[in-house]
Formats: sequence, C-alpha cells, structure tokens
Amino acid sequence: MRKQIAMVISISLVSFLAGTLLSMNLSNVASARGRENMLEQIFDSKDVYWFTLFEGLDTSGTSSNNHGWFFDGVGNPVVTSEHSCLKLTTNAGNGNFARIFKEPNYYGMGMSWDKPRKLRTRVMLSANNLGQLWLVSGDTTQGDYVGFAFKENGKLYGVVSQTAAGGGQSRAVELMSYADHTRYTLECHVYPHKSIEWYVDDVLKGTELTVFPEGDASYYCLCWIEHVQVDALNNFESNVIDWEFWAER
Repeated sequence: MRKQIAMVISISLVSFLAGTLLSMNLSNVASARGRENMLEQIFDSKDVYWFTLFEGLDTSGTSSNNHGWFFDGVGNPVVTSEHSCLKLTTNAGNGNFARIFKEPNYYGMGMSWDKPRKLRTRVMLSANNLGQLWLVSGDTTQGDYVGFAFKENGKLYGVVSQTAAGGGQSRAVELMSYADHTRYTLECHVYPHKSIEWYVDDVLKGTELTVFPEGDASYYCLCWIEHVQVDALNNFESNVIDWEFWAER
C-alpha cells in the first residue's frame, strides 16, 4: 500500500472537473494520493483549456502564420507582444485593421458549438471614439462567433452571431460605456441553447437567450482579436493582456 503523506498544499490552479471551469485556491492539509486523484480527474475530463500571455509573438507588418497564430490586416497593421501585453495598431484611415487569431486545426479537437465554452481576457484601449476592438471565439468573417466588441461610440457590447445555416441571426447586447486607458476584465460564458452571459470585472452585464452560434463554422477558433480603425485622421492602440479559454468536448 502506498504510504499516505500529509502535506500542506498552497497552490492556485485552474481545472475543469465534470465539464465545469473551476478556480481553486487550496491551502490545507491533504494527502499526496488525494492530490494525485484530483489531477487524474482533470486529465480524464478531456476538456480543452488554453491560456496565453502572447509571449514572444511578433507579426509586425506581414501576413503570416506565427507559431499557430494567423495574422492579417490593412493599413500598415502591427500586432506585437511588448510591455506585458499584445499591442495592435494601424495607420489612421477608415477601414484599416489588424487581426490575429488562433485555430488549432480544422477538426476542432472534438469541440462543438453544441457544448459549453468560456473565455476570459483583460484589455485596454487608448481611445474610446476612434475605432473598434473585437474579442471573440469564432470567426467574424464566417458568421459564427461569440464574445465582445468595443465600438467607436464609447460602448461595449456582448456580441453573438450564427451563419445562415444556423438561422443567420446576430445580437449586439449593450453592456456599458467604457473609458480610454482603463483596464477591463471580460468574461463570456456560453451554455448552448440556454444562455450566454457577459461579465465585466466580475459583474454580470448582459445575457442572451435566443441566438447562439451553430453548425460547423469556426467552432475550432479559440481566440479572434480584431482591431478596426474608423477615424480617418487619428489612430489608436488596443492592448490585450491575456486570453483564457475553456470548452467541453
């Protein structure tokens, strides 16, 4: 019989037991075998979990596939990791954009729009009236996505859309006004065909009960960040500090 060893555990870990994202801070006496069982349950859940600080990422001025990141844009787009965050800019000019997204593969690792998913990110914009910043899981060019959009009218929206195959509906739920040079923590919880919940700084700001992403389009896209310039004379900067994603499969 394996000897049980009492130990003091003081750890923070993110796990996903029984298909639910749990944040735990353990500071108690536990056995080595008990901790081993817990980690085994995490492994056996087979859920998808991914976290990034965008470390070492630099796709300045070129269309590229950089370590699984895909990048494109118009108007001298710059997407680079510096000062502990991802920075996105373009030249001034209506319609210029810088876009970066993460797609593991087209088979989606067993994920589906029919299964729950959550995302969390921390962001800051240098202006609230010069352009837009879209932060979603999915693909805004294909039609299936869910997440957040900062707009040039100074408002933050919870956004969701489905392709024509799923009904072709979309929603932009106004969550709040936002300020420039202010950091926000955003969370989106998706429970298919039940509800979508949008949180800002741990406060529930909006829900959607009718429209959900559906079908086979872009369910495999973990992270889609799109910085869009609107003002013709003055540009702005978007900063994305981190990105956290979980999905049941």
